[in-house]
Amino acid sequence: MWWSLLKLKWAGVYGRMEGAEALAKSKGPRTIRALLSALHDRQGAVRAAAAGSLGKIGDKSALPALVRALKDRDSGVRRYAATSLGRIGDSSAVPALHELLQDEESRVRRETVDALCKIGDPRSLPLLIQMLSDSHDVIRCSAAQALSKFGDKSAVGALVAAMKDSLAEGREAAAAALDELGWTPTMAEDRSWHAVATGAYEDAVKEGEAAVPALEKALHEKETRVDAEKALQAIAAKCNLDAVRDMIESAQNKRKQASGSRNCAHCANGLQWWSKTLLLMESGHSGLWPAGLRPDHFSGACTNCRDGFCREHAEGDRCPFCGKTLSKHPSETLKEIADRRLGELLSGH
Repeated sequence: MWWSLLKLKWAGVYGRMEGAEALAKSKGPRTIRALLSALHDRQGAVRAAAAGSLGKIGDKSALPALVRALKDRDSGVRRYAATSLGRIGDSSAVPALHELLQDEESRVRRETVDALCKIGDPRSLPLLIQMLSDSHDVIRCSAAQALSKFGDKSAVGALVAAMKDSLAEGREAAAAALDELGWTPTMAEDRSWHAVATGAYEDAVKEGEAAVPALEKALHEKETRVDAEKALQAIAAKCNLDAVRDMIESAQNKRKQASGSRNCAHCANGLQWWSKTLLLMESGHSGLWPAGLRPDHFSGACTNCRDGFCREHAEGDRCPFCGKTLSKHPSETLKEIADRRLGELLSGH
């Protein structure tokens, strides 16, 4: 402990971080005082490490300081402070955490939702219901999971609506929360959305035409489109619905169009662009881009469809296929896209 206290006070930034993290294994007034003092360190990383350690220790004397840390200028400090308040589990922090649900950083909002779930104060219920409409899909999932832990059936209506989420993960989380709350769908529409959200496509087919809207949404997502297409084909044959056949054909045509060009669903840079991208990334020349697509032409990459789009053909900031907000960080997504394309090339597809 003494060595960690010395590092926290006198070492460089990384040493102070290590000292703060190591003190999480210690308890006692001296450790608490040192970590509370570190919450005022000039480096955000050290303040964040101190906030995290205070939560692991779980001493309630740190509550006022951690609540103040929720307003820190560094998002990492706010995030670790929220996590620690959730671990301590004292409801006196709930009002301050409620304010943090409006934080501009999605990771901070997510940790805040998880903290409120752990505390379990009923005052949080209306705000967690609102978080089902958050712009970030991971937060919507976390909110659904939190509502299931509360066990309050007043959230059922909002969770039923959340089963129509734009992404499969959100629909699945909402359906799982409803199952936890003991909800049983009675209407054909609700049964259809629940069946698609839980992957029970055979049950969706039994609902016939009522299941088409839910299956149409699943048809445009990579993880679910194969099963959704099979279910729609079965419904089209069962109910003789030409509109459903046209829907399937349209989705197939879009996929065929996209398969010829992995940098944009509509451009013709194609396989050569992706193979070059992979080589450039693996060789470390991140500043080099293939001819025909410069960094300033890149609009974003869809982490759901694993396709990139140029500014001309992206629909605003959303994927033309699934509607998900495009990532603005090509380094985080294009490597995945290039890896997938290389696998397709090697397999002959």
